[in-house]
Amino acid sequence: MKVLIVEDDQDFTDELRETLEGEGAQCTFAANKEAALTKIRNEFFDLILLDLNIPTSDGPLDGDPVHGHSVFGAARVDAPGTPVIVLTGSSAEKFIPSLLEHSAKVDVWGGAQLQMVAFHPKHKLDQFPALLAQYRDEVGALRTVELKRNGLTLSESEERLIRIFARTAGGTKVAISEISGGLSGTRVLRLKVTNAAGMVVHNTVCKIGEPRAIRDEDEKYTKYVSRLPPEATPRKLKVLEHGGKATSGIFYGLAEGFEQNAFDIVQARSVPVDIVDRIAKLVSRWAGNVESRRSIRDVRRRFLTDEKAELVKPQVAWSEAFEDADIQVKWNCAHGDLHGLNVLVSEEGTPILIDYGDAGDGPSSMDAITLELSLFSHPKGPLRAAQWPSNDQALLWGDLDRYLIDCPYPDFVRACRKWALDAAAGEREVAAVAYSYLLRQLRYQDVDTDRAKALLEGIKAYYDQT
Repeated sequence: MKVLIVEDDQDFTDELRETLEGEGAQCTFAANKEAALTKIRNEFFDLILLDLNIPTSDGPLDGDPVHGHSVFGAARVDAPGTPVIVLTGSSAEKFIPSLLEHSAKVDVWGGAQLQMVAFHPKHKLDQFPALLAQYRDEVGALRTVELKRNGLTLSESEERLIRIFARTAGGTKVAISEISGGLSGTRVLRLKVTNAAGMVVHNTVCKIGEPRAIRDEDEKYTKYVSRLPPEATPRKLKVLEHGGKATSGIFYGLAEGFEQNAFDIVQARSVPVDIVDRIAKLVSRWAGNVESRRSIRDVRRRFLTDEKAELVKPQVAWSEAFEDADIQVKWNCAHGDLHGLNVLVSEEGTPILIDYGDAGDGPSSMDAITLELSLFSHPKGPLRAAQWPSNDQALLWGDLDRYLIDCPYPDFVRACRKWALDAAAGEREVAAVAYSYLLRQLRYQDVDTDRAKALLEGIKAYYDQT
């Protein structure tokens, strides 16, 4: 167990060190506010011991509980999933009511309910081991869970959350593989959790990231994804908000056999002829027939904020006037990020959808166009480094027969485009969605800028013909 001790009394610190190290803890020390804030921000701890009456920095004799209270507040921001034990004295009494607001009992490490904020009188140090043991034993129990990383590098926070999930499920070993990660500051992992007998407890897809993103996905799952049929998506198993410092995780149960994603089967040329139709059917409950009049700017805002759009619009001279136009749009719920890695496929060709961080209302053709263009726009898309489409072909985006000459996967592209046209209010919506998607691609340094610009010109030509 890694413990941060925030205490300026050296004699008391020495006593704490002896007690904690005798219990097997790894101790780090901070004797003032500045040092404590730096360590909480930059290091991982399982537990923070905090004396409120500390100075601001080395040297000044300005010890005051207000400084410790500031450290406590910073810990709630930078390490909200980490328990804190406040070492109390008479000088700290006026701050205790505000600290008590955070003192709910939580299952931090997948076992017993413990106080997220506990209190211990400094003058009763002899009784401290009993309190510490509760936290030590829970953290120590996580070591019973073995991780098979398969070459992946995991942060300490990610490892902890995976172990906590496995422990709550009665697992003793977890085989980990990566589905995607890094594009939005989150990581999507596949976990195979087995118990002491080697039996599979859970096949799981988890998303791990900063707490706000995980809470947002949890809310979107409830609001949007729960509308879909059960076969469309893994069921939500657990949300973990504690034990991972400033990292949270959401975990979904996955049936056996979904070992491939849409990119995999496209590259293997083993795509079932109706795979795109099956995906469209999965999200059909999101579809609707109500149309409205919206500007292309409104469509673009679903992909890219005004502030971010202003950074890339200078590369597309006609973008401002283009976005002024009003078009017919069907505006329903969409997955919002339906690239090939977010479609898992079973051996029988059955797809399911994962990763709902971008789910919400939007143009009906959004998912179909995203799936099509992700073949070469996503960093792991099978056509990322391909010669197709050439810039000349990109100018023909609206003429599928000519556009698809030499395309390695023409049936897949045709199916995506048909889905887009079937779902949309009309061709102008499809063009507006494709424009918005590709404008967003210009933000990324590793994008093929020339191809993206040629596609945008082809989309504009297609729009002008409608």
